[in-house]
Amino acid sequence: MVFVGVADDDADANRIETLDGDGIEQLDGRHIVGVKREADILGLTLEQYFQKWRDAISNSQLSKELRTSVLSKMSFATLCGREVLVIPVPQQSGLSFLDGKLFYRDGDQTKEADSETSIALSKRFD
Repeated sequence: MVFVGVADDDADANRIETLDGDGIEQLDGRHIVGVKREADILGLTLEQYFQKWRDAISNSQLSKELRTSVLSKMSFATLCGREVLVIPVPQQSGLSFLDGKLFYRDGDQTKEADSETSIALSKRFD
């Protein structure tokens, strides 16, 4: 799953807190900042903010199967009193590419796969 409205690390959370002057809530060691602050900066309602993300995913170069699956389950969740955009990424039956590139998760990071990693990833679907 992808959570929009959760800071990746202490430095990001501290920067957001400094910029917004709003305290940051923590949940299981994660910094919940919410998306309302960003929607407000963009001059959007939460519904318009959601639509902006939906349209971006809809128009992305993700495979049609992945795009459809992600869009059907996208939603808001309230964590620590703040709205967070939740984008479920379902298990795939094969490799999925974005703009011809292959990405994978390595712990809490997303990395672009090199040739060797691409071969290793493809073996997951044998």
